[in-house]
Amino acid sequence: MAISPGPFLTPASDRDLGDNQAARDAITSKTLLKRFGQPHELAELAAFIASDRASYITGVNYAVDGGASAW
Repeated sequence: MAISPGPFLTPASDRDLGDNQAARDAITSKTLLKRFGQPHELAELAAFIASDRASYITGVNYAVDGGASAW
């Protein structure tokens, strides 16, 4: 199994983007939800995949990208 995250707002991305609103808008404009993901939105999927409740799931790539791959 794999998780393919899209743009997430983390301390590192926040630092790198700084106050550059144009860069932030360029990134979020490429997602259907028009926003950055939050770390907890990815962590919950990772916790599920690591749990016994996902023991019968195989060969799946979860795109957690706010709809960017839907284009």
